Amino acid sequence: LRVRPLGLPERYQGATHFPERVTPDNLYREGGRECQMTATRIALNSRSAVAETLLIPLYIRAQEMREPSPLLRDESAGALVERLDYDFKRIKLRNMNRVGILVRAYRIDMWTRDFLTAHPGAVVVHIGCGLDTRFERVDDGRVEWYDLDLPEVIALRHELLPERPRGHLLACSVFD
Repeated sequence: LRVRPLGLPERYQGATHFPERVTPDNLYREGGRECQMTATRIALNSRSAVAETLLIPLYIRAQEMREPSPLLRDESAGALVERLDYDFKRIKLRNMNRVGILVRAYRIDMWTRDFLTAHPGAVVVHIGCGLDTRFERVDDGRVEWYDLDLPEVIALRHELLPERPRGHLLACSVFD
């Protein structure tokens, strides 16, 4: 196993300063102006805790893209958040949790890219994918990618995300 330094942006280094608390107040603001909705908003089919937890990392990735030099570049996250009819004020996280979510996603992306480099044309099964867009972030042009999650989550993905070549959706529980 080869370990690379994280290369965190300065605002995350040293564990003494973290960004302000994540709030939805600026979610629809960009550069001080209101963002325009471009598509119909989609409601979650379920209010279960399992389905709602998939929104937390999505929301954090969307907020991170508003930073001048984001640790994790997820071009799709903001558009996905805009399309969801959900009260993001319900998401309450400490700054350390926000950073943990971002660093975890960053590291998994890095490990996935390393794996795909070592194994061209690999098959990847992303278990519990939620609304993650890792395939788009790490696609090497050859990987066959399977996103697996509960049927209600996969149904939401069908509504929110376009179909992708070499990207497949599996609607089932990992325990089935």
